[in-house]
Amino acid sequence: MSTPPWSKEQVDAALQRGAHKSCMDYLGFLEGEFADMIAKAQWVVLPESSVRDLPGLRISPPGCVPQEGRRPRWIVDYTWSLVNNETLPLAPKEAMQFGQALDRVLREILLADP
Repeated sequence: MSTPPWSKEQVDAALQRGAHKSCMDYLGFLEGEFADMIAKAQWVVLPESSVRDLPGLRISPPGCVPQEGRRPRWIVDYTWSLVNNETLPLAPKEAMQFGQALDRVLREILLADP
């Protein structure tokens, strides 16, 4: 992160704020999503009291976006908590592949062994 760790007051304020109000409209969906991620061992759920003092902890509120003709999509708002602004770009540029698919496909075709 490009900024000092959050203070106890910042962590407390984020915890008090909680999730975006959009989550309240989709509680059943979110419970199912979270249960699925826990069952797949993608998540571990810990009580707030166990993690609130972790060094470097940042908390971003989740939200839920309705999708026309599909199930909702849950998101995390990294802009509200300024996590996006404070994150250092440490990953190699080639690790980010979004928006360059056509270039990668054309390169693979060009370099393919005929």
